[in-house]
Amino acid sequence: RTKVAILMVSPHFLASEFIQEHELSVLLKESERGGLRIIWVPVAACSYKETSLQNYQAVVPPEKPLAGMTPSARNTAWVEICGEIKTALQKI
Repeated sequence: RTKVAILMVSPHFLASEFIQEHELSVLLKESERGGLRIIWVPVAACSYKETSLQNYQAVVPPEKPLAGMTPSARNTAWVEICGEIKTALQKI
């Protein structure tokens, strides 16, 4: 019943069989139908291009994940992430 999904994407997230089979596939299908907005955040460098997430806009550039940012840049990114979440929730 959710309208917004926030995905914190890391190598562990992508490697999780449970997430791939039971969570991500359901979320992606619902997003394709237009019933769900996916907000994904690249936490660490990962092979997202090998997944359907490559078709979705990340909140911060995937080539500059949170783990690789300076503390100041990471704080700025969190403000942007929170803004995206707030905007998405206001559209529900």
